[in-house]
Amino acid sequence: MSDYSENLDFSPTRQAKIAACEKLRDTVTGISALHKSLLDESLASLPTHRNSFSEIYRMSTQAMAMKKEEMISELKTLPMH
Repeated sequence: MSDYSENLDFSPTRQAKIAACEKLRDTVTGISALHKSLLDESLASLPTHRNSFSEIYRMSTQAMAMKKEEMISELKTLPMH
């Protein structure tokens, strides 16, 4: 009977948890790099006017970068058992 119950254990292994955390980290890092690249292009090609689209985009991107840093900090505190 114990063999049957062991086969029903769907909890992720330590390796699967680590892989998921690494994939999340890589995804967040990639999105951050993409946003930085888009922001750099946007600011280089458009004059910045107060409350313009590029200013709103810049503020939004900064907020996302701050959120990314929070997520990375939380990810670093996850137990890796």
